[in-house]
Amino acid sequence: MAKKFDIILSECIDRGIGTLGKSVATMIYFRFERDYGLKRKDIPQNMELFTKALRSIFGDGAQVLERLIIEQLAKSTGIPISTKKALLTTVKETIANYAKMEHKLG
Repeated sequence: MAKKFDIILSECIDRGIGTLGKSVATMIYFRFERDYGLKRKDIPQNMELFTKALRSIFGDGAQVLERLIIEQLAKSTGIPISTKKALLTTVKETIANYAKMEHKLG
């Protein structure tokens, strides 16, 4: 289940960051790796560092990207998610809800 959710989360992050354009997204992922040692494939397992890096790069503007990622997460999982909470909190809650949903379906 965790691996499946990590894939979903990675795709949502890609789509959220991708709204800035392909070349900007490439630059952002480059900065994550260069400045924070955070490889793209490792982001789902390092959400605290990811949000820290995002806020460092974009300041208050990171909240907009976080909301976009949260919206993508809601669409991809089918779980109703509030965009009023921080990304890290939302991801933790969504993991728990996704696990419950998978268990019911499983």
